[in-house]
Amino acid sequence: SVELEGYSSYLHPIGDGLLLGVGQDVPTTSQTEPSGSELSLFDVSNLADPTEIAHVSLGAGWSNAESDSHAFLYWPQTGLVVVPLNGKAYAYHVSRANGFQLLGALAHPTGSIDRSLVDRSSLITVSDGGVQANDLSTLAMLGWAPFPVQQTLPPGPIPSPTPLPTPILPQGKS
Repeated sequence: SVELEGYSSYLHPIGDGLLLGVGQDVPTTSQTEPSGSELSLFDVSNLADPTEIAHVSLGAGWSNAESDSHAFLYWPQTGLVVVPLNGKAYAYHVSRANGFQLLGALAHPTGSIDRSLVDRSSLITVSDGGVQANDLSTLAMLGWAPFPVQQTLPPGPIPSPTPLPTPILPQGKS
């Protein structure tokens, strides 16, 4: 068993006998309520003696990755971990030697980020406001595409659709 400050509600194997956890941080002080989201790195190479080898508090809030695995991104080629929290996407590099290193926090002009993926050399993040591409190496913004704004109808009865014109058929056809 492992003694922890908090809990991991999502566990993801990342190879080399390591397991990455996303959950809530509960400090060992007299506080019994979670203080916010956390990432934990566990060495499980010896299943009889698993150990937490790195831990980082993400701050107050709750990450969708705690209950939705699609909100979590681990990119093994670079050790990139991306976790959404409070509308932003936090990018970390994770390794056995250095634990967690914050690379940056991404935000969209509008919307709350809840998904991320890698396409070639870009980190793509998706929010309810649109899609953004950032350079995978530097996290520099490459582009932003907002989703179309849904048009709302004015109050009152729904207007009848405009009838289609009667087709004009060649002579002799009906």
